[in-house]
Amino acid sequence: METGRPNHTQLKALPWVSLGLVCTLLLSFVVVELGFGDRLGEARDDLDAAVDFAIENPTVRIDSRLLPVIRDYLPNFEGNDLFEFLKQGNEKEQIQQEFDVLLWRGFRSLDSHPHRSFGVVPASPSVMGFFAHPFVHVGWLHLLGAVALLLLVGPLLEETWGRGLLVGTLAASALVGAGAFALVHGGADRPLLGAAGIVSGLVAAALVRFGTRDVNLLRWLAPLRQIELRAPVWLLGSAWIGYEVALWEVIPGELSGSVDTAVGYTAHAAAAVVGGVSALLYTRFGLESRLGGSEPPALEPAREEASFDLQKVFRARTRGDADQAYAMLIAEMRRSARNRDAVMTFWEMSIERSETERAVPAMLQLVREELRRGAGEVAVAHWRELAQHAPEARVEPTSLLRLVPFIRSTDGDEPAVLALQQAMDSGRDGPTAAVAAEIARLAADLDADLTRAAAEHALADPQLDPARRAELDSLVNHVRKTDASQAAAKPKQDLPANAFYEEQDRSGFGEVVDLTEFGSPGESFPEDLVFAAIPVSLDADGITLECEDGTQVRVAHASLSVVSVAGVHGLGPKPIVLIDLFTVTSAGPSEAQTGESPLRIYRLRCDRFDPRRLVAGAENPLSALRALLDQILQYSQARPLPNSRGARANPVSIFDSLGAYQASAYGQLDL
Repeated sequence: METGRPNHTQLKALPWVSLGLVCTLLLSFVVVELGFGDRLGEARDDLDAAVDFAIENPTVRIDSRLLPVIRDYLPNFEGNDLFEFLKQGNEKEQIQQEFDVLLWRGFRSLDSHPHRSFGVVPASPSVMGFFAHPFVHVGWLHLLGAVALLLLVGPLLEETWGRGLLVGTLAASALVGAGAFALVHGGADRPLLGAAGIVSGLVAAALVRFGTRDVNLLRWLAPLRQIELRAPVWLLGSAWIGYEVALWEVIPGELSGSVDTAVGYTAHAAAAVVGGVSALLYTRFGLESRLGGSEPPALEPAREEASFDLQKVFRARTRGDADQAYAMLIAEMRRSARNRDAVMTFWEMSIERSETERAVPAMLQLVREELRRGAGEVAVAHWRELAQHAPEARVEPTSLLRLVPFIRSTDGDEPAVLALQQAMDSGRDGPTAAVAAEIARLAADLDADLTRAAAEHALADPQLDPARRAELDSLVNHVRKTDASQAAAKPKQDLPANAFYEEQDRSGFGEVVDLTEFGSPGESFPEDLVFAAIPVSLDADGITLECEDGTQVRVAHASLSVVSVAGVHGLGPKPIVLIDLFTVTSAGPSEAQTGESPLRIYRLRCDRFDPRRLVAGAENPLSALRALLDQILQYSQARPLPNSRGARANPVSIFDSLGAYQASAYGQLDL
C-alpha cells in the first residue's frame, strides 16, 4: 500500500450518498448516547438485582427472558442438580411479586431503549427495525469500524455505479440481511443493530467488481485535496474480516448474558451475497454503463505492477511508428504518472505533436512527485517547462509555495515572485487564508505589493488565528513604512515619455530586435472602436485618459470589462507593449438612434508614456508598469487577457504582428 499523489484524473463532485450515510450514522449514535445513555445502566442494575433475588429466593419462577442473564452468572446451572431450585420454583406469591417487579423494571428500561425500538428482534420483529437498524450502534468501536470501511468502499462504488445503484444496493443489503437474521433466529430475544450488514454488502460488491486490481481508495477526496491511497481491493476484504472478528468482542453489549444485542453474522453473510450478486448483475445487464457515474477508478492488476518498459516506446519511435509509441505513453499516464522518464518522453512527444495540453496533467503530477521525493531542483525544472510551453497550466498553491525556495536558489527572485503570484491567483476567490499568509511571508523580501495584497487577503478571513493575524498586521505595517521611506528618499526626476524603452529593463517581456518591415494593423478589431490614448491619472474610481485630439476622457473602473496586454512587433524598431482597455457602457438615446456601439477600446502604447508618472515608488519603468496594471485589474475586476500573468506584464506575451495579437485577443472575447 502506498500513500502519495493521485492519478491526474480527478472527480468533480464529492460522493454525497456515502458521506451523507456516514454523517447520519455519526449523528444517530450521538443522539442515542446523549438521550438514552443511562437507560442500559438502569436495566443492568435491575436485572442484576433480579438474579441476586432469584438466588436468594430459590422458590421464584424464572422468566425465560432472564435465563441468558442467569446463564452468564451461573454457566452450568442447567446441568447441575444444585441449581434445580432455579428451574422449578413454587407459588410463593409475595416473593414472586417482588421478583416480578424487579424483572418488569429491568426489561422496561431495556425495551424502551432505541436498541430495541430500532433493532431487528426476531422474537418480536417490527417494520421500523428492518429499516432503522443500520443507524443504531452499541459503541464507538462498532460505529467507527463501519464508518471507516464505508469511507473507503462507498465512494469507490458510488463513482463507478452512480448514486441510484449504490442506494439500491445499500437498501437491499440491509433488508435482506435483516430478513435472513429474523428467519434463522426466529425465537431470539436479542436485536440486530448497526451498519455492518451494508458494509458487508459493499465490500463483497467491490471484491467482485474489481477483483485483484489496485484502486485509489481516497480518490473521492480530489475535489478537496489531491491525495492517493493506492491498494489492492483484497485489502478491503481483509479489513472487513478483521472487523467481523472484532464484532465478536464488541457487539455483546453491556448487559450480562448479552440480552441487549446480537452478533449478526447471519445478516452479514446474506448482505455479502446481495452485494456480490448486485455487482455481477449491474455489469452483466449493462446497468453500470447506463446508470453509472464514470469509468471505474481501478488501476492495473496488482500482479502486473512491473515497471513500465520505456524501451518499447523508443523502439517504436525508431522504426517510425510514432503513433504507437504515443499510444503506449498515454496508456502508461492513465495508469500512473510517477515514472519520470516516461512522463518526460510523453511531454516531449506531446510538444512535437502540438498536443501539449494532453501532457499537462502528467507534468503537474510529476512536479508534485518530485517535491514528495525531495527533488526540489528537478521539480523547478519541470515547472519551468510548464511555464514555457503551457503558460495556462497551474500547479496547486501548496506545491508552488514549496517550490519558491528552490526557484529562488536556481532561477533568482523574479521567477519566485511569478510563482507566488500564480499561487495568489489560484481559484475564483483567491487562495485560502493560510495559503495567502504563507505567500505574504515568502514575498516579504521580494515584492512589497504582493506582500501587502496577500496579507490583506488573509486578514479578511475572520477565522484567522490571532497569532497569525498579529504577524500579518506587523508585516503590512513594515511594508507601508518601507514604501513611504523609499518614496521620500527618492529624488524627483524629469521622466521622458519613452523611458520604458530607453532603460535596459526589457528582459521581462521579450527579445528586442530591429525590424525592417512593419506589419499592417489587421482587421480583427473594428478600427472605429479603437482610440489611441495616454493615461493621465489613476485612482480608486477610474482612470483619466488623454485622447489624440487633446480631449480627456474619464473611464470608470466599473465600465472596464477586459484589460488586454501584449508586446507587438511591427509598430516600431522595437516590440511595443500595448494596453487595450475594453469599456462597455449602456447605449443612450443618441447611440441607439445612430447605431453607435457602446464598446470602446482605449489603446495605450507604452512608448508614449512613462508608467512611473502614475505609480509612485517604483524602481524602474517595468515594475511601475506592472504595478499600474495590477491596480487597474484590482479596481476594475476586469477580465485579464491573454491570462492573469500576461495582463500584469509578468511576463508580457509577444506577438509577431498587430494582426496576430488582435486575432488572438478577438478569439477570446465574447463581444
